Amino acid sequence: IIAALNSDSQDIPNRSIYVKQFQTWTRSSGSDDPDKYCSTCNVWRPPRASHCSECNGCMERFDHHCGVVGTCIAKLNHRWFTLLLLSGQFGCGLLLCGSILRLLKRDYPSAWKQAETYILIVLAVTYGYHGLMLIFGNAHCLSLVLDVTSKDMVSNWQHVQKNPPCLPGARSPCRLVAVWQSVCCGPVRPRTFRPPRPASG
Repeated sequence: IIAALNSDSQDIPNRSIYVKQFQTWTRSSGSDDPDKYCSTCNVWRPPRASHCSECNGCMERFDHHCGVVGTCIAKLNHRWFTLLLLSGQFGCGLLLCGSILRLLKRDYPSAWKQAETYILIVLAVTYGYHGLMLIFGNAHCLSLVLDVTSKDMVSNWQHVQKNPPCLPGARSPCRLVAVWQSVCCGPVRPRTFRPPRPASG
């Protein structure tokens, strides 16, 4: 179809749904956001999907590419990424509380002469810092609840403002429940290895 569209052929069924915007073909899919054609993957991307240049593939409900875990955070693994952040935050909180309790049992601050006091202070500061850094888990939990991705907040904020969560429209409570079911309770698919595509050119 793309070759026919590029040659301005009028023999394409439903030719009026295809529009070229900024060197990218789009097609109307019945929603406010059109499907976009990815020339790298040779697929029509649904709304809110994006191509990741790091993973070299299109991801549905793309959130971001995480260099820490080395993969894209998208529809199929957003719940696991959020769970990883929340469990890390919970673990840091427990270790911080344990360090503080141990310091109090050692009669802190009068126990400065023992090496364990210094070690416990360093551990408490480290766990506290990491617990604060992992607060992104709370933000991702909220983004799952409101069906907003990091990419939506950064590059598609007008769409979020047009469709605010929990109001009638694309993010009505009934639609949010359907999204929660598909993202949080969807099937778990094992990741298959895809060899990288050779560079074109």
